[in-house]
Amino acid sequence: MNEIVMKQSTRIQSGELGPYHHAKFLHWAFVQRQNKSGFARNVLVARTDANQDEIQQGLDFYAEHLEIDKSELKKAIEDMDRYGLQVSQIHQKFVDGTWKEWLKEKSAAKG
Repeated sequence: MNEIVMKQSTRIQSGELGPYHHAKFLHWAFVQRQNKSGFARNVLVARTDANQDEIQQGLDFYAEHLEIDKSELKKAIEDMDRYGLQVSQIHQKFVDGTWKEWLKEKSAAKG
């Protein structure tokens, strides 16, 4: 299995690459003289920075669609991630309208 493992806070996130992309990634890390995990982090940082306009447009869209302030949307996404939800689960909380109550319950339980 060709797996890239990233550590975020205390959770481990991984993504499997097919043989072709794993080899290309390995070659790229080699020519950059970086270990795979550090190189993966650098690639993710660069791609995130390069896509700021798209990210902001998407957040604007969801904030408008959900009728909430963009800063509230961003904080809720970050909070739900900290509680261990996957992105698809975070989306579902917004779709079914349970995100506020869910966050209140988690915050009270932590409390």
